[in-house]
Amino acid sequence: MSEKFKNSFRNESVRIPDWNYDDGLYFVTINTKDRLPYFG
Repeated sequence: MSEKFKNSFRNESVRIPDWNYDDGLYFVTINTKDRLPYFG
């Protein structure tokens, strides 16, 4: 693995604190370029 970005882009947990992930249900956020409504 490259050492170039090692520890440069570390995020804390991106999980929603009160969400139950045990059921296999996930919250997904999709962003588009310039916030164009590609998905309706």
